[in-house]
Amino acid sequence: MAGALAEVAGEERAWGRAWHVPTGPALSTREMIGRLADRSRTGPVAVRGLSPAVLGVVSVFSPLIRELKEIRYQFDRPFVVDSSAYEAEFAVRATPVDEQVEATVDWWRERSATTG
Repeated sequence: MAGALAEVAGEERAWGRAWHVPTGPALSTREMIGRLADRSRTGPVAVRGLSPAVLGVVSVFSPLIRELKEIRYQFDRPFVVDSSAYEAEFAVRATPVDEQVEATVDWWRERSATTG
């Protein structure tokens, strides 16, 4: 993401419009969690949504959950970011999903080892 932002900041032809930074293929939350669980060897992880009623009650006590109400639409129906316009104009590409997953799991293990 930082590379894409730096790239468009230095290109005058990019100014004045919004760009979606390069993204990998669309994956559901369940698919991404499955990849993270596989890579971390934690086994299957149950993935469930919160009903609007539960979300409303929990948001009274949790500022983090309260913010989820603002973006709930991204989880209720398909929400896909299309970066094809960026990719047609610029060089930076998305890091492949498997590399993202590996880096995230490695970072988490390192962090857990130092804070454990």
